[in-house]
Amino acid sequence: MRTRPAGARHADTARARTKVLLAFAAIYFIWGSTYLGIHYAIETIPPLLMAGARFLAAGGLLYVWARGRGAPRPAGARWRDALVVGGLLFLGGNGALVWAQQRVPSGVAAVLVATVPVWMVLLAWLWRGGTRPGGRVLLGLVLGLAGIVLLVGPGRLAGSSRVDPLGALVLVAGSLSWAAGSLHPAGRRLPTSR
Repeated sequence: MRTRPAGARHADTARARTKVLLAFAAIYFIWGSTYLGIHYAIETIPPLLMAGARFLAAGGLLYVWARGRGAPRPAGARWRDALVVGGLLFLGGNGALVWAQQRVPSGVAAVLVATVPVWMVLLAWLWRGGTRPGGRVLLGLVLGLAGIVLLVGPGRLAGSSRVDPLGALVLVAGSLSWAAGSLHPAGRRLPTSR
């Protein structure tokens, strides 16, 4: 059995660490800039058109990339599941967000979107016949929501105006839709990644 020199193993470890750091940086930058990007984009582009174009472009690029790497063309059942999940996540969840950000301050939007874990726990318990959430789960949810409120700043949540009830309701419904879309694939036979 041949072993690789220590220098080669160290270089592989350093490359892997660099890839992980770059992936995290991309997530932080892309995800972190979403609300700011939405804020400016909806000033000139209708919200649902902007969101639809964004996700159509991203989905198209991912499809071409996956097919280029040898992934099989999805069968009918896969397209059906993708349509359901995409409708719940992107139309229901993200569509609600971009529409509501015309009526609700960004801080309020961030807090209401942060209710997704609460909805996921409740839906997984009630919809999937799961177990009742325990004390640690409930504590985690409360601490997570409190952390979002602290990050946004309690004084800046509503800005200088009253919160629009319709915008807030749409955000809550969108968060519920996102949670349902996240749970939908559970229990389904999905293709494995290569």
